[in-house]
Amino acid sequence: MPLLVAKFEQHLATRFPASRCKKIAEVCNEQAALEAMPVHTFMNLWVI
Repeated sequence: MPLLVAKFEQHLATRFPASRCKKIAEVCNEQAALEAMPVHTFMNLWVI
C-alpha cells in the first residue's frame, strides 16, 4: 500500500501545486474527514 500512496502523491504533483496536493492527500488519508466533507468541496479540490 505505501507504494500505491507514493505513486498517487507523485502523480498529484504533476497536476497541482504543492499546497493542493497536500490538502488532497490529507483528505484522502483521513477517512472521517473524507466522509464528513461535502461532495462538492471534495470535487473542487480536483478542479485545475
